[in-house]
Amino acid sequence: MLIEAYTTQVPDDLEGVLRKIRDQRPDCLAYLGYGYPTILMAPMFRSLGWDPPRIMTSAFQFCYAKPEWMAALEGWYGSIRCVRTTRGSDRCSTASRPTSASGATTR
Repeated sequence: MLIEAYTTQVPDDLEGVLRKIRDQRPDCLAYLGYGYPTILMAPMFRSLGWDPPRIMTSAFQFCYAKPEWMAALEGWYGSIRCVRTTRGSDRCSTASRPTSASGATTR
């Protein structure tokens, strides 16, 4: 890990935060927050000329509800872990590969 950076649900300077991360030249970007700021990041990546491999946790899980959010997540990997419940059963969800807005797998 090269850098930790933080943002809020309604970020004031998200592009500045992304620039600060980019300038550290990380191998990838891991986003561990809630989903809303991710819809804002796609144009910022283009503006910064930066297209890192990127992964997020469950922040992607409701993007299907808004087509523009789905499109904004092109190139992201999403992952949710399986959890063993107290009753002994597994509660799991999926890991997703990056897709384009049309649903075609990218990269």
